[in-house]
Amino acid sequence: MNNPPLVSIALATFNGEKFLAQQMDSLLAQDYSNFEIIVSDDGSTDATWQILERYASKDQRIRLLTRNGNHGIIQNFAHCFSACRGELISPCDQDDIWYPSKTRRLIENMKDALLVYCNSRLIDDKGRPSGSTLADTLNMIQGNDPRPFLFSNSVLGHAMIFRKHILNGYGAIKMVPHDWWLAFVASNLNYVAYLDEVLVDYRRHDASITQAAANNHSTSQRKNFLDEDALRLKAMAEFPGPHQAYARKACDTWLAWYHSYFNLSMFRAVLRDAPITHKALLRKKKPLQLAIKYLAGHQLKRLLRPNFYPK
Repeated sequence: MNNPPLVSIALATFNGEKFLAQQMDSLLAQDYSNFEIIVSDDGSTDATWQILERYASKDQRIRLLTRNGNHGIIQNFAHCFSACRGELISPCDQDDIWYPSKTRRLIENMKDALLVYCNSRLIDDKGRPSGSTLADTLNMIQGNDPRPFLFSNSVLGHAMIFRKHILNGYGAIKMVPHDWWLAFVASNLNYVAYLDEVLVDYRRHDASITQAAANNHSTSQRKNFLDEDALRLKAMAEFPGPHQAYARKACDTWLAWYHSYFNLSMFRAVLRDAPITHKALLRKKKPLQLAIKYLAGHQLKRLLRPNFYPK
């Protein structure tokens, strides 16, 4: 590849000492020639920072950002992105394993897309393959229609490369999962490309932030998920794209369900539009399965089961 663009690998860390060295080794083994590794640590209290300093002392392509307390994963990635010098950014988790060709293959298949992503193999905390990939559980979304990202997402940060300029203006990271937001923005402004190749081992273990949240079935965690849904939908409804009116209606419909005791509008919308708005999830579920949880309004659910559903 002549004059390969600079790729900034944006690594966000927090108490990741267990798997960090293996991930760093895989990043440094990339067969793409022009990259930097920008690391933002979110106030780790284990040996994460010492591991990073050891690697940075041996390779000038690694740049460590000053630690500034604990602000959460979204703000940590936003901080990391702001320090990236490359025109292309590749988000990176601390506990996965990248294949040597990952960066090169994504760039070779990016073409004019604003974001490109690949498939991932699922592994456990010991690195053992589960026997499945993300594409076995999700429909992998691509194209220039942002509506499939309203209620579902198949584009995970560890598998993507995106063009830095989409972070400008309305594309700045909102308080929603950063990868989900970037996919929504890229599909609004141009298109998202999918490469059907496994180029990363995606480690799922109980200590990971995303898995810990998924395993937490407490009332407070359910409230966090609902708050996240509200923030995401409101941010998407504000984005001035070609399907803004549709996004606004989807947001209003969800909010009406959330504040009601009995409102069938969300049930009907999901039953009708799931192939559009919940596309990624239809790999494993039917529209009726996704719609049925909206038969009762959230306020009625909270009234009937106050210790289960959050206020």
